[in-house]
Amino acid sequence: MIIIDKKIFYLALYIVIGLLLTACSKSAFIPIEQTPLANYKEKTENNTVEISEKKVLKVWTHDDILQGSLTAFSEKFPNVEVEIKEMGKSTLVSQYRSSLVMNKSPDIFVIPDEFLGSFSSINGFENLLDEYYDDPTYLDNRPEGLMKPYIDSQSQEMNIVPLLYFPYVMYYRVDILEELGYPSDPQDLAVYLNNTYNWLTMARDLKEKGYYITDTEVTFLDTLFRANYFMDEQNEYIGSSNEWLDIHKTAITIYDEQLDFGKTIWEQETQQALRDDELIMFIGASYMDHHLKGWAPEQEGKWAITTLPFELTAIDQYNSMSMAISSQSEDKMLAWEFVKHMTNDMLNIYTGIKQDPYFQNQNLQPVYWESLDSNMPGKPHVFDDDIKMIWDVTLKNLNWGEPFTMENVHRFHDDVKSRIKYEQQLLQEFDKAERE
Repeated sequence: MIIIDKKIFYLALYIVIGLLLTACSKSAFIPIEQTPLANYKEKTENNTVEISEKKVLKVWTHDDILQGSLTAFSEKFPNVEVEIKEMGKSTLVSQYRSSLVMNKSPDIFVIPDEFLGSFSSINGFENLLDEYYDDPTYLDNRPEGLMKPYIDSQSQEMNIVPLLYFPYVMYYRVDILEELGYPSDPQDLAVYLNNTYNWLTMARDLKEKGYYITDTEVTFLDTLFRANYFMDEQNEYIGSSNEWLDIHKTAITIYDEQLDFGKTIWEQETQQALRDDELIMFIGASYMDHHLKGWAPEQEGKWAITTLPFELTAIDQYNSMSMAISSQSEDKMLAWEFVKHMTNDMLNIYTGIKQDPYFQNQNLQPVYWESLDSNMPGKPHVFDDDIKMIWDVTLKNLNWGEPFTMENVHRFHDDVKSRIKYEQQLLQEFDKAERE
């Protein structure tokens, strides 16, 4: 048995995966005790930080969605100037990382959720579960399922928090399901369609009657792989779990029996199928309600929204955003006030929903909240980009006519496992050594 000195092991580890993790030097960071943080810990009666001198907060983002919330923040903190700098999305990861390494970072970063994995293993962001940032109501006011991927339960750290997010839901025609004798209440339908047998039975029956309940055969798989995480806290790959393989098998059955409409929801023929009462069910992110109203305005009152079938949970990573506070910030507590203000304001999207007459269940908040509160598997991980790249290649091959079979699905998972195998072993050994 070969015994490797821990120091040598760590050195080798960082050499091998240093570029992958892009770990930033801690020496560039200002310890929180050496910042003016103590000056901001005194709260007013309204539980806000009191700022008596002129301050500037610097925020970097790829998309300035914060302007609508700035007025209220400025009213609370009239002595604080907020400088928002927009960065190109294509170079954002490298620019953010470089700023941390060069000790030239802003106070706050806005991060597209599709890049969260790129920042999952670097130093440089504040742990917002630290006692300095203690705010019990912050987590209590949010869906537990939404926050779970952001919290490292082993180290009790939360370096990034969600800012803007869009859960996937299922849109369906209430009137047609009622007419055909199927459950039409959102909760009843959700329970019914969590069973894959029930979903397939409905799809077969409705196809014979001239209706479809999904746009394409790969919609569920594409949602699964684009809107979920594939690695857990133990650096184990969960993409080939039994629960996910059941969805794979269902998708292949849809393909084999041609139970789908055959074109994506974004194509004009599919949108016409909505108007023609041919496609009566589809899944999409929460912002799809605006598109549906434009595609079929005359169907107001006939649609409803419920959670995804098969107990599937998904949040759109390509339009969602998160926030982090730089450890180099000299105004960390003020930055935390800004982050809380902005994320609380965005939370109102789901807590302050107005009645929507287009949908039969006019109060959409319970459905959205349940979708956000569902237990999402996995965590953002440095392997996310590699896995999604392999899935994109697989999806492209399927669109080009490659047979949609379990053999090809297993090949995809084998390709992923082969791609990440060595780095995965190193990370697991590193975690084991850390625990010892």
